[in-house]
Amino acid sequence: MNRFRIGKGGIESAALAAAVLLLFSGCASSPPERTGDPELSSLSRAGRDAYERGEFKLSARLYRMARDRARLIDDPGEIGTVTYNLAAAALELGENERAEELLAEARRAFSRGPGVPADLVLLQGRLALLAGRVGEAEGFVAEGLAAGEEALGRRTWVQFRLLEAEAALAGGDPESGREIFNGLGPAIRKIDDPLILAGGLSLEGELLFLEGDFPGAGKIFDREAELLRKEGRYRGMTRARSRAGAAYLAAEDFCPAAERFYRASRALFARGETLSALEEIRSALAAAEQCPEETIRAEVGSLFIELRESLPGNPPPVPPGESE
Repeated sequence: MNRFRIGKGGIESAALAAAVLLLFSGCASSPPERTGDPELSSLSRAGRDAYERGEFKLSARLYRMARDRARLIDDPGEIGTVTYNLAAAALELGENERAEELLAEARRAFSRGPGVPADLVLLQGRLALLAGRVGEAEGFVAEGLAAGEEALGRRTWVQFRLLEAEAALAGGDPESGREIFNGLGPAIRKIDDPLILAGGLSLEGELLFLEGDFPGAGKIFDREAELLRKEGRYRGMTRARSRAGAAYLAAEDFCPAAERFYRASRALFARGETLSALEEIRSALAAAEQCPEETIRAEVGSLFIELRESLPGNPPPVPPGESE
């Protein structure tokens, strides 16, 4: 349990990872499709459809083909648009550094053509924050908000303000983060966008966690996970499950903690991210040791063994409760 009470800096780091990543999906939808070249339009539509179905590898492949076509016709706006969308797909695949490179490329293309869109600035800010570059993220926020709420539109303006609140948390100023979030509540509720609502829930959960309301944070993260599950944003859902587990563990509510960590681990394993799954299942084991529900303990132990046996060389599993 101590790993979730390691001090302000450590908690903020965990909060940042969850809050930032879970907002990506709300921003990663494509800008309006440009028209012109029929082949490019067809590839872009196919890439967008694959993205919306959650087929991110296929989406990335189609957007790479679209980018080649856009380069062939030498249209800066088209190059910027498909490169931005390729970056969005890379993010969903967990390729954050590659996404940053693609966004920089898209920005250069837009700068030679129609101008840099706010969605791109927003995503650059989120990636900078995720990488721990708080000052750079704040610069992107300032760049975006300088356009004004009317020019940005309510949806994009709210996302910039949420990012501003996240940057405040990461910079060690949770009071400012809370103030921004409280002011955004009505605006978030008025926007009919489940992914923005999920972003608001993520931030609210992190604020409650920092304020010591661990049961409340767990409930908020549970709501967020279910919302993202219904929207098919499974990477974000998995992170929300893990954050719920951390909150319940900090509240010493061990059975829900073990169950949330177990579900996060199972999802990661199904996605092929075995090492990350092992990290989650170890947290589940720590919680399960103090959980009286035999079904949860058995599920956690079984998945731990399955994960260990899936590693190269098939090392012998370590029984739950024993150190390696």
